[in-house]
Amino acid sequence: MTETSVPPITVAIVDRDRIFSLGLQAWTSECLGRDRAVSVELFDRVAPLLKRLEDVPIALAIVGDLPAAKQACQKLCDRGVRVLALVETLTPTVRDRLQAIGVRGACHKTTDADRMVMLMQEILADREAWNDLDAASIQGDFDLDRLTGLAYVNVTLARINRRLERSGLSRLERWFLEGQRREVLAARWIVRQVFSPRSSSAPSAPPELVNDRPVSSASSTSDPYRSPTTSSPIPPDRALDRLSTPTLTTSAEIRALCMDRVLTQLQGETTNLSGRPLEIDILSPEKRRELLAIVLRRFDDALSEAIAEAVTVDQLYDNRDRILLDLWNEAAFSFFGYYRTIAIDGQTVAIIDAVLEGRDIARKTVLDRIPFFSELLASLVCGAPLVVDNTTYAAGSSEACFRAQMLLENVLVQVANAIVQPLLEQFGDIESIKRDFYDRRLLSTREIERFRNDLSWRYRWQTYISDPTAIYESRHQIYVFGDLGIRYLSVYAPRRHELGELSSLQQAVTLVLEGRDALAPRVRQVVSIVGSGLVYVLTQVVGRGLGLIGRGILDGIGNAKLDRSVRNGNGRRDSS
Repeated sequence: MTETSVPPITVAIVDRDRIFSLGLQAWTSECLGRDRAVSVELFDRVAPLLKRLEDVPIALAIVGDLPAAKQACQKLCDRGVRVLALVETLTPTVRDRLQAIGVRGACHKTTDADRMVMLMQEILADREAWNDLDAASIQGDFDLDRLTGLAYVNVTLARINRRLERSGLSRLERWFLEGQRREVLAARWIVRQVFSPRSSSAPSAPPELVNDRPVSSASSTSDPYRSPTTSSPIPPDRALDRLSTPTLTTSAEIRALCMDRVLTQLQGETTNLSGRPLEIDILSPEKRRELLAIVLRRFDDALSEAIAEAVTVDQLYDNRDRILLDLWNEAAFSFFGYYRTIAIDGQTVAIIDAVLEGRDIARKTVLDRIPFFSELLASLVCGAPLVVDNTTYAAGSSEACFRAQMLLENVLVQVANAIVQPLLEQFGDIESIKRDFYDRRLLSTREIERFRNDLSWRYRWQTYISDPTAIYESRHQIYVFGDLGIRYLSVYAPRRHELGELSSLQQAVTLVLEGRDALAPRVRQVVSIVGSGLVYVLTQVVGRGLGLIGRGILDGIGNAKLDRSVRNGNGRRDSS
C-alpha cells in the first residue's frame, strides 16, 4: 500500500514535560509515518485538545503527566478518541480502572521504543494494547518500588556520563568515574534480569559491560531525539563513546548525535554561570528549559528542510541570515503562541505581535553576532569538515563533533536571548507576563530594572571593549552547557578582515592593547633593571654601611664597658 493510498492520521501528545513531548513528537512522526502521513501536535493541558477536536479528528491521544490524568483520559474517551495512557505503574488494578473509563492501552514512559510503537499501532487498528510486562504478575507497591529503583539507577548513570563528558578531568578522577559507571551498569543489568520475565535459559553477560563501554545499535542514530543506548524517546542515559567510533560517516548520523547530546544536556541545569547577564536569566527554570528545547526542535526542523531540498554549502552560506531569522520566528511563535494576548491599559495586545516588532533590534544586537553558524549548517546538512583551532577535521571525527555540539549550544542560547529581548522591552513589568514567564526572584520592579540596566551595560561593554578585544585577539566568545549550567568559552578563529570594519572608538581600544603589548615588556625590563640596582644599593651599600655603623656602636659600647672595669679595678687596688 502506498503512502498516498493510506489516509493521514493526527496524533496528540498531552504532557506537562515539554522536553519529553518534543522528543516523543519527533520519534512518533518517524515511527508511525513510514507508510502514511502523520501529524503530531503537542498540548500541556487537555482543554485545548478538546477544542481542537472540533476542527481536526484525533486518531490517537497519548496522555502523560497531568494533574488529573484520569479525568483527562475520561473526557477524551467520551469524545471517541483512542487513548494511550503513560503511567508510573501498571498493575492489574490500574489497568481495570483505565479500561472502565474507555482507555485502549497503557505503558510506562520508559517503555522500550519498539514495544511502545507496537502498542500505538495496535490502538490505531482499533484493538486494545497493554504493556503485559508491567501488568503480568507484579503486584501493588512492589512494582512501584521496582520502577522507582530502576529510574534512580538510570538517573545516576546519566549523571556519571555527564561528569565523564567534562574536560579537564584527571586520570584518577576518570578511573574513579568509570568504575562507578561499571558498577551502576551491572546493577541495572541485575535488576532487569531479576524482575523481567524471561525464558528459563541462563542469562547472558550484560551487554552494557562489554569492553567497559556502552554498546549501541547502528540504527539508533537515525533520530536525534533517540538515545544511542536505548530505544526510549528521551532516555535518561546515553552512550558517550559514539564520538570515537568510525560509524559516524554521514551528516544524518552526526546531526543525530549532536541533537541527542544537546537534548540530554537540556535535561540538566540551565543556570547562567558565565558571570555575564543573559536575557534568558529572567525566565523561570522551567520556561528557560522549554524555550531552549523549542529552539533545538525548530533548528532540527530547519536542518530537515535543508536536507530534503538538497541545498549546497554555498546556498547555506548565502542564506545564513535568512535561516537564522526564520529559526527565530518559528521558535518565537512556538514559545509565545499564535493567539496569546494580554490586557494593557484596557487594550488587548497579542504577545507575538509585540515581540515581532523588536525583530530588527534582536537581529542586530544578538543574531548577527552568532559565530560559525554557516559552518555549523554546512557540517550538519552537507557533512562539510569543521575547523578546530586552525586545523581542519573531517565530519564525524571526535574533534569536529565536539565543536559542532559547542556551536549548536551557543546557537540555542543566543537565539533564546534574542526571543526574550523584545519581551523585556515591551512587557518588562506586566504582572501577567511576570507570573507566567519570570523567575520568582526577579518579580519586583526594582529587580527587573536592575536586570535591564545590567543587560544594557553588558551590550555597551561588549560593543566598545569586548568585541574589539576579541577581534584583536582572534577569538570568538560562545556559551556552552556544562554540568552545573551555562558556561562561557573563547575559541580561536582568524578575524583579521574584521579589524578594518571597527569604528574609531573600537580601533582606539585595539591601539591601546597594541601599545600595552609594545611597551609592557620594555617597562617590565626597565623596572627589573631599576629594581635590581635598587636592591644592590640597599644591600651592598646602604646595608653594609648600616652594618659598619652598628658594628662601630657595638665596639664603642664594648670599649666603654672595658674602660669602666679597668677604672674600677685600679680604684680597689689603691684603697688597699
